[in-house]
Amino acid sequence: MNDGMATGVRQVMRDNGVLGTIPIYSNDCEENTLQAIEAGEQSGSFDMNAEAQCTAALDAMANLIAGEKIEEKEIYVDPLLVTKDNLEEYRASHSDNY
Repeated sequence: MNDGMATGVRQVMRDNGVLGTIPIYSNDCEENTLQAIEAGEQSGSFDMNAEAQCTAALDAMANLIAGEKIEEKEIYVDPLLVTKDNLEEYRASHSDNY
């Protein structure tokens, strides 16, 4: 689920007195979700790692331009899981550009 959906899930759980009883994970790392992680209302959010995606795409393009063949049909990039444990590091490394 994306962060917008997770916001709704947190609200419904809060309204029913069960917020915090099950872990909530989402993706996008929007600021309100980072605040919920900080407050302990959400367990984590995945950043789809656009920087690594761009780097992988540029590397593949450079290899093609150099005349190399790319054998992979797909290039996988690991997402970043942001939790309370690495939240401040994530914020610092993204310079408020999340």
